[in-house]
Amino acid sequence: MNRKRNLLAILILSIFISCDKEVGIDGVVIDASTGERITGVNVKMTSEQGNREELTNLIGYFNTYKSFSCGLGNCNNDFNVEFSKIGYKKQTLKNPDKDIYLEIE
Repeated sequence: MNRKRNLLAILILSIFISCDKEVGIDGVVIDASTGERITGVNVKMTSEQGNREELTNLIGYFNTYKSFSCGLGNCNNDFNVEFSKIGYKKQTLKNPDKDIYLEIE
């Protein structure tokens, strides 16, 4: 009986101390030569917790975040963001730590 009670207590405790995290960034993509915002840029975020892909909107803005729960273990917060569009050079940012204005060529 005590063993079942201890197991139940551990299970309940693990639910309350699991960590929820969020990785990602938001920003604006700008043409490096004209300074104009670029619509339709493919923004792909990759991480161990999963991938997310979207396009910049009509004013070149993107917002890409991924929420996840890592339980009791250590969470890996590393992620990459790749920007691509036909006619432009593909760029990848590793672990960007703030919101950005990205100029692409």
